[in-house]
Amino acid sequence: MESKIYSILFTTLFSIVLWLFVSFSHEYSTSVELPVKIVSIPDGYAVNEFQPKKIMFNIKGKGWQLSQFMFGFENDLEVNSQEKEGQHTASVRTSLEQNRWYSSSTQLGIVSPELVSYSLEKIKRKKIKIIHHAELSFKPGYGLVSEISIIPDSVIVFGPESKINKLEFIRTVSTKYKRLEKKVNYEVLIEVQENFQLEQELVRIEFDVQKIVDKTFEDVFVRSDGVPRSRELSLFPTKIKIVLRGGINKLGKLTDSQINASVNFRQAIEDTSGSLAPNIEVPSFTQLIDIIPKRLEYIIKQY
Repeated sequence: MESKIYSILFTTLFSIVLWLFVSFSHEYSTSVELPVKIVSIPDGYAVNEFQPKKIMFNIKGKGWQLSQFMFGFENDLEVNSQEKEGQHTASVRTSLEQNRWYSSSTQLGIVSPELVSYSLEKIKRKKIKIIHHAELSFKPGYGLVSEISIIPDSVIVFGPESKINKLEFIRTVSTKYKRLEKKVNYEVLIEVQENFQLEQELVRIEFDVQKIVDKTFEDVFVRSDGVPRSRELSLFPTKIKIVLRGGINKLGKLTDSQINASVNFRQAIEDTSGSLAPNIEVPSFTQLIDIIPKRLEYIIKQY
């Protein structure tokens, strides 16, 4: 029984191989679209622009010759670069001979377009600022409590002079981070733009995420600014309560003296209501929720 199964499998496999051999011996025609790749670029130079990016071919040949196109193998149309700076053109048909996927026995029909044009320029280096490109979402009750640090914050970029002169920044690869709840430290790739090369491709990203809470600071002193020497601005009360919202660890380390509360003498001169609203400056990544009291009574004394 087992030998019969092997015999059936062998016969089936032999039939498939024979069918493939016969089928691939026939001639076929197909249309393919291949990306253009400029190669053999001389040292110290880079390709600025080239057109078109892809070439359409109509090819006729044996099935085994066309199998690389029929079964989705990746191929490029390689075009050898000239050695001189400036604008150049290359014949697609002439360039075919240097491509390994092309055979002289293959019949070439329509080629569209027939020419590739490109610009060759000297390479220039420039230090470029890196921008973090990411989408951040946080676990409920958590939030960002620090700047997003990129280490290093810039990178040396090499590229065609005319393009690199216009380059102001370069981004990291787009990333998504969901339900964040703690400090983040990770490496991310820099997005490499066409015709550019980077001195390094990885940077480290750091930022802090904490549970967001409210905290009341009971004795924040209110400072009087801009008071002339011959005057005195007395406030009632001199200390206020401030409610801030921010990261639990950040607020835990914050003291009353780190919250800047003030009124300006000009406010008192221009006031007609009899009370002043204090100006509040809070540390970064904290949010002012409440001021108690919201307005202060005052007396102006003259000496």
